[in-house]
Amino acid sequence: MRYKKHIKETLVLAVPVALSQLAHISVGVADTLMAGQINKEALAAATVALSMFFPIFMLYIGFSYGFTPLISQAHGEKNNEKIVRIFKHALLLNIIVGIFLTALLYSCMYLIPHLRQPVDIVRDATKFFSIIALSILPIIIFQIFKQFIEGMGHTKQAMIVSIGGNLLNIVLNVVLLYGYWGLPELGLFGIAYATLISRFFMAVAITIYFMLAKEYVDYRKMYRSIRFDSKTLIQVFKKSYPVGLQMSFESSAFSLSAILVGMFGTIQIAAHQIALNLASVTYMIATGIAAAATVRVGFEFGRKEKSDLQKAGITALILVSSFMIATAIMFTLLRTVLPSYYTHDAEVIQITATLLWMVVFFQLSDGIQVVSMGALRGMGDVLIPSSVAFTAYWIIGLPFGSFLAYVLGWEVYGIWVGLTVGLVFASIVLLVRFLRKAKKLVFEEI
Repeated sequence: MRYKKHIKETLVLAVPVALSQLAHISVGVADTLMAGQINKEALAAATVALSMFFPIFMLYIGFSYGFTPLISQAHGEKNNEKIVRIFKHALLLNIIVGIFLTALLYSCMYLIPHLRQPVDIVRDATKFFSIIALSILPIIIFQIFKQFIEGMGHTKQAMIVSIGGNLLNIVLNVVLLYGYWGLPELGLFGIAYATLISRFFMAVAITIYFMLAKEYVDYRKMYRSIRFDSKTLIQVFKKSYPVGLQMSFESSAFSLSAILVGMFGTIQIAAHQIALNLASVTYMIATGIAAAATVRVGFEFGRKEKSDLQKAGITALILVSSFMIATAIMFTLLRTVLPSYYTHDAEVIQITATLLWMVVFFQLSDGIQVVSMGALRGMGDVLIPSSVAFTAYWIIGLPFGSFLAYVLGWEVYGIWVGLTVGLVFASIVLLVRFLRKAKKLVFEEI
């Protein structure tokens, strides 16, 4: 089988990255699960806070993804000096952008009381947000080293750190929520503190690894001799900001959808968050495959191997399609079982089960669009895909969903139909773009 080699190499990269991404998002899953154990009001408050937090959080995560294909391409060229130069400039840019986004996060906190949410959840949502907003600082440190390491094709290390952080978060969730071991019972806010502490742990752990790992000795020595120059700084920024915008467009669309759903009441927003939480788990696996596609395509791009580049991208698309179809079947069969792990409220479970039917319809599209985006990123194509994301969610998805929700009275279901239509549009356009660009590719120095 001509794709056998590519399947193996993609899985070697994708599985650790997917587990790392899964552990990363599992922090939010665990937070949602624990908030649901308190009551639906606590779950709704956490949903509002996370909906404000994630667009800016994902804007930074996307920005940090931008320099990974540059590292992969330089690695394919076997140019160590270029690798270190890109990393040093990316480090500076990520710190500057991270500080700016932290300030932006705390500015957003004052918007929560004006989002037309139920009065009884606004106060708790504001305090919850003020705690988790601090976690953007350790995430910046973690992502800088994670993206460099993964760009070099080393994916297991970030996976181990992410899983460790997730396990710590779960333990701290229980301890701080209920007040075990002599600690105060903090309830909903204990969940936020657990997230903050676990993310600091992840930042410290991956920094220590990078500073001590033998395989990076030469890079650390070379780092000192590299001087900053505006050309490299601009190059890294141009590849980073469109990815940040793309991920922010998507995340903010789903976050705004939560705010819109919240206007229909606490029960609907709780159901919305549970369904979205479940969908995000499979999406994180898809992003792991997408990250592998970025590294593999970027590496072949650096080697100027057009045929292998095409096969690397198509292999990732085949893998993600198979996975998302399988999970769509799982959501169909377990649509009433899975929500019961989050809450015992019968009405919330019923609405969530109906929303999971809609998840089934957008699973495949979600996987194809994110992997196509990752493959295009590996080729250095970031600006047009960002525009596609904006069109899919903000020109098509949200306006159409709002029309269905408010004009036709479909409420939460209308919002979800709109988002599904946007995802289908994005998947078709991005898939066609990758296949065409890979076929017509002419190599040139980047």
